[in-house]
Amino acid sequence: MPWRSSLPHKSLLGFGGGAIGADIYCDRSGILCRTIGDCAKVLDALKDPVAGYYDPRDPFTTVPRSSVLNTPYASHAQMPGTLGGLVGMRIGIIRESMVCAPGSQAELPIVTAAAQEIKTILGDRLGATLVESSHPLWRQDPEIETMQTDFRRALARLVPIFMPELLFRLGPDGQPLFKEFAAAIVPTAFMPGKIFGTGTMQPIDYGVALAEERIAPPANLDIATIQEQELAMAFRFHIPQYLTRRAADWQALGFTETLVDFPTLNARSNSGATINAPPSRIGPR
Repeated sequence: MPWRSSLPHKSLLGFGGGAIGADIYCDRSGILCRTIGDCAKVLDALKDPVAGYYDPRDPFTTVPRSSVLNTPYASHAQMPGTLGGLVGMRIGIIRESMVCAPGSQAELPIVTAAAQEIKTILGDRLGATLVESSHPLWRQDPEIETMQTDFRRALARLVPIFMPELLFRLGPDGQPLFKEFAAAIVPTAFMPGKIFGTGTMQPIDYGVALAEERIAPPANLDIATIQEQELAMAFRFHIPQYLTRRAADWQALGFTETLVDFPTLNARSNSGATINAPPSRIGPR
């Protein structure tokens, strides 16, 4: 039986409250079980009876709770799949995650099969109203409603505010990844010793115009490009943070733990010692 993975969004299942990852922006805490129903049970179990999914150690969990259900998630993962079971529900299909790179045929069979199964099972059998996002590389299905907005438009509004450094990324060839951005701004340091820009706009003015939809976003500003970003150097932060909190958990149980930093971790690792974690705790401290 295949394993199923549930990847809740960052404001639903906290990441900064105790997880360890390489990139605080992209990494998320996921759930791996044999069935979606089991994933839902784990998600329900991680909900604190008082604070819900809010964790004061993780700023992402302060996001408005509009997407948190009032009913257990497990109760929605055990539906019998009867005809019309999703009538009245609208389900969005993220086409940006289904596009094939120009000239590539490797992804085409699975993308075609997935698109057909979504339409046949969720739409035709279960009766859900399907809506799809748009992308220049995706041929719209005339039988499915198109979303009024898409992720490229959303990224154009969010990137200048939350992650403007993405616009300064360089490709493997050492040239600006977003060529329209470089062509629009004045000569600017993208990184030490790397100056690009042949336009007249200040980078911050470009960001404002992009967020306000006064200019078109770069052609490759989409989910696929963002997901391929170089990971932030956050692992160096998360390990000491985790070790410090772990030592505090042991202290609360009456034990002294001296493994609180990288030097000690490396020393223990070199000696072959086994590192045991304290009992896990659910919810905020």
